[in-house]
Amino acid sequence: MLVYVVYRLSVTYNRIEVIQRKGASPLSDQTIQPSLEEHLLRMSRRAEELRGRLASHRATLVRAQVDLPEGVLEGLRQLSGTLLLLLKTVKEHEQDRRNLRALAEIGQVVNSSLDTKTVLNEVMDTIIRLTGAERAFLMLRNELGEMEINVARNWERVSLESGEIEISRTIIKRVVLQGEAVLTTNAQTDPRFGRQESIVAYNLRSILCIPLKVKGELTGVIYADNRVREGLFTEKERSLLSDFANQAAVALENARLFESVRRTLDEVIELKNLMEDVFASIASGVITADVDGTITLCNPAAEAILATPKKAILGTSLRELLEPLSPDLLQKVIEVEQADQRFIGLEVEPVLGERGEVNLSLNITPLKTADRTTRGVTIVVDDLTEKRRLEAQRRLFERMVSPAVIDQLDPDSLHLG
Repeated sequence: MLVYVVYRLSVTYNRIEVIQRKGASPLSDQTIQPSLEEHLLRMSRRAEELRGRLASHRATLVRAQVDLPEGVLEGLRQLSGTLLLLLKTVKEHEQDRRNLRALAEIGQVVNSSLDTKTVLNEVMDTIIRLTGAERAFLMLRNELGEMEINVARNWERVSLESGEIEISRTIIKRVVLQGEAVLTTNAQTDPRFGRQESIVAYNLRSILCIPLKVKGELTGVIYADNRVREGLFTEKERSLLSDFANQAAVALENARLFESVRRTLDEVIELKNLMEDVFASIASGVITADVDGTITLCNPAAEAILATPKKAILGTSLRELLEPLSPDLLQKVIEVEQADQRFIGLEVEPVLGERGEVNLSLNITPLKTADRTTRGVTIVVDDLTEKRRLEAQRRLFERMVSPAVIDQLDPDSLHLG
């Protein structure tokens, strides 16, 4: 029916042009408008203009014996109104689309940046841009349980100084205590807040305050206001601000997790440095290997005792290291890993390159985790070469000197060298 009415309208309007013998029609084709909103508005105006022209030329149509379709004027009025309603719907959908795009962009910023300050500034700036707020604040609970302003931004995307922060503590306290959002279209006349000193003194009008929750616990609030415009915020802005509060909560949780990981990493690095210092100061050689038999740790003492640089030991097979020392050691390692045994004081006498023949004592024990799971073996190597040499000299001395003479010797009176 609507298509038919529009068709009849176009025919009737053309007849008016012929009768009046005028130039180009004011309804002639126009250049395509850059936006759907402008196009709908122009169509609504054209329908209303056509209705007015038909009404004003009713007498001319009668003289020309042109019948005006029944109900055409009312149809044009309804068409104009319908187009305006459609325009309003399109604007609302476009605003929703912009809001969703902004949420998606904020989500990307939150997930791609660990700079909490930058992320939260971006969240506040976007809230101001989408809601028309004059200012936006993020307040977080401090160690004393009090709300403390962490981010304060204005419509110019500038952080506010402490002297510029004039907000309603009453509304913030209400949100913190009740855990629910507060919206007022004009705080000056709102019976809930109109008599509050801060609202009167700071001339606050449109205010929207949303609780910020992380894992169900209220950790702060987001506060937005406008000191000039009334009725700025609606339920739609409240819902939008709640979505952005969730994004801010994600950013804060990411920052908390990152800080926790950073602290843990610092502790691990500190512990690693301490272990390296301890291993470096131990006179005994320490070597560890994983369950695959790959050497994972070697301290400086082990390098010196085995006359092998650390880089030639780490990452190599335990078999390559132990076979030159004694062919029996590999079997001991297997027993340690499989039967959870411990071997203490295993002595071997290998020949090690420039050092020649040496005397070594090895302790082979399981390498266990905190839950007592075996993850490899630990080998502690002590160099007994000098000790055995001194013991051999003593035995030779005892064979060559009478025991009676030895008993008469006073060690404190001896001057050697």
